[in-house]
Amino acid sequence: MHFKFFVIGAVVCIMTYNYNEAFTAVNIQAGEPGKIVLTIEAQVQAGEPFLAKIEVRDVHDNLIVNYPQMGRAIKLTTTGKGKLSPDVIAPSEFIGGVAKLSLTYNKSEAITITATEEVSGKQSELKVVVRHGKVNYFLVEAPSTVIAGQNFHLRIESYDAYGNLVTNYNSQNKGVEIAIRTGKISPNIIPSSIFTNGIASVEVMCDKIQSSAISVMDIIERAYGKSATVKVEPSEAKRFLVSVPVNAVAGEIFTVRIEAYDAFDNLVANYDKVGRGILITPQGQGRIRPNEIPASVFVNGIATVSLTYDRAEPLGLLITEKPRQLPIARPEEVTPAGEKPKEEAVDPKVEAKACYERAVEAINLNKYEEAKKELEKCIALDPGHTEAKKLLDRLNIIIKLETK
Repeated sequence: MHFKFFVIGAVVCIMTYNYNEAFTAVNIQAGEPGKIVLTIEAQVQAGEPFLAKIEVRDVHDNLIVNYPQMGRAIKLTTTGKGKLSPDVIAPSEFIGGVAKLSLTYNKSEAITITATEEVSGKQSELKVVVRHGKVNYFLVEAPSTVIAGQNFHLRIESYDAYGNLVTNYNSQNKGVEIAIRTGKISPNIIPSSIFTNGIASVEVMCDKIQSSAISVMDIIERAYGKSATVKVEPSEAKRFLVSVPVNAVAGEIFTVRIEAYDAFDNLVANYDKVGRGILITPQGQGRIRPNEIPASVFVNGIATVSLTYDRAEPLGLLITEKPRQLPIARPEEVTPAGEKPKEEAVDPKVEAKACYERAVEAINLNKYEEAKKELEKCIALDPGHTEAKKLLDRLNIIIKLETK
């Protein structure tokens, strides 16, 4: 009798023959799980499905084709901070000893994926680089308050749909368009070349006062983002708009309205805090009183003031802002030990002028009694102050009319 051995798959066949005798086959199955073979692409995209193949083999490298009957799951773990889904592979997923499945991972980072057989503890691991997806939205940071016409810092960060920074935004995209609700923002296009590792830091400028968010939109992908509310305040006053009555009487009070505007035609609503006050110059032969208006008279950028002019003629008014006062450096006086510091003498006429200006300001605020006290003090300091006397006479008439 002769024997002949040969292998068909995992079945070892033993053939005995003696001329016309038949052979006998023995069914040899794979052994217990001896190793796990995991196959995944080296680079995948965050949030997008990628193919994984898992094979269960015995120590002799035979596929365990009956693995589903063993009822053992395969667990998947990673070294990353994101979420791998699914992370448990049921035995029923294996066909002929092989499971082919679709996985997703949401974090852009380099990770190691490990497949572990739950009973034997056999493992297989692979290093995988998870790349970010395409840009989906922007985070925009801006100051809470800016000045019209002045540059301010804007930070733009690009992210995919899973919160991963799009580090190659500069090479994969064209750039972004930025806008604000009212007026213009400059520049309004930020090219992608400005982005470094997905982040752009730029200087921009708005021209209109408002409280609005700054929006950012990708030129091609239409990914969108916006900042918190930004308050754009007016810049310094550059011009004044004056409204006057058609007719007035020489020597009698008439009312004018003065509005302060910046270089971008924004009403300087906070002029009372940031302004220097104005000078009124008549375009005529007479004198106008008062010829100075302090900034404190302005309310929301508008001053309503009472003036007098002593000549009967057509009158034009030139409104200019008071010049900036530069500090004057004075040498410090050294007081000898034991002596009291010298008190500076106050010129009565200078003090009288200050009283007159306070009186005018009080009249513009309808504080007539306060104005009367200042005018009386002015006349006491400078009996020759004729303007104060005239204004006091008119003020007494106004007070008498109001008390009736």
